[in-house]
Amino acid sequence: MGVAPNVTLGMYLSGSAEDDGAPFDSMIMAMLHAHKDGADIIPASVGGPGSWGQGKEFLTVVNNLAEKKGTIIIIAAGDDVAEGLFYFGRPASAMNAISVGSVEAQAVITGKFKASNGKELMIYQTSTFNLSGEYPIYITANSTDVTNDACDELPKHTPNLTNYIVLVRRGTCLIEDKANNLAAKGAKHVLFYMAKKDKAGFKVSFPPTKHFYRNSPEGGFPSNFSHGPSYDLRRSLQPMLAGVGSNVVSNFPMNDAGHGSLRGTSMAAPQVWYSLRQDLNPISSNQSATVQINPQKFSVKPGSSQVVKVSFLSPNKLEPRCLAVYSGFIVMTANAECESHNLPYYGILGLLKGQV
Repeated sequence: MGVAPNVTLGMYLSGSAEDDGAPFDSMIMAMLHAHKDGADIIPASVGGPGSWGQGKEFLTVVNNLAEKKGTIIIIAAGDDVAEGLFYFGRPASAMNAISVGSVEAQAVITGKFKASNGKELMIYQTSTFNLSGEYPIYITANSTDVTNDACDELPKHTPNLTNYIVLVRRGTCLIEDKANNLAAKGAKHVLFYMAKKDKAGFKVSFPPTKHFYRNSPEGGFPSNFSHGPSYDLRRSLQPMLAGVGSNVVSNFPMNDAGHGSLRGTSMAAPQVWYSLRQDLNPISSNQSATVQINPQKFSVKPGSSQVVKVSFLSPNKLEPRCLAVYSGFIVMTANAECESHNLPYYGILGLLKGQV
């Protein structure tokens, strides 16, 4: 099961759960070991701020493995969109690596719960909400108007919350921060609420119904954490490819194992890694386009100009619906020193408007 069944998979440790990330020298060693073991594709969901395509040791290793050894290097682009443009991940910014951004999933896993006012509402979760019996409620704030509820460590006089259902406002800080602060006091069952007020006696129930997939209106659109470009504007747009990186259900470390719904380019990159097939090759053709340049030789006096007409002739029997792409460069040579130039060009045969 998964994105690529029946592949030969190798895993190389470059850090640990106790470390704050992985040092670059460990990641370099992991990549070199993967190459030594014969890996055709070396994927990585690692990195840090960098944004330049070459110059650092890690970037040099990535570029050399891809360019000189023929290894495909695919790396998650990073999720630091809040830092603004050009804050791109390294080594995803490497000149010869394939960087991967994220798009939203077409569907998400949901469940249902019923409210005492008769409404049937959706809850986004990947595991069964298995909680039976009666529990006392513990509220961590004295008012529902508090927005930073449980954003900091709970007071020392807070009781052991293991046998409570803790009621916390969604508020301003990250849910992970609130959950960690509550877990430090033993909390296992937490309900987050929004600012809206309901009448006293409002109740909810969670029927033991199966989960189902619900189409997402954002499906296929770029994720709000996916960003670019890198500083090296001379290469292709960054990120180069995108995979599904939001609402991705995967194994998740829990006491009794389990699954979680995760998001990030680290989720998107594997969708691209495992989609590559080494046994597929582009369909080659010996047909080629021709170019006519008129005039091919000319002299330009100081202060004057010369119009050069360039015409491209497509190969025979090409269908416009295929949107054939042509590219190349024109070399301009001159007698004067440092006055020779290359002018690259590319285009398509056909109209995008009629095919997209």
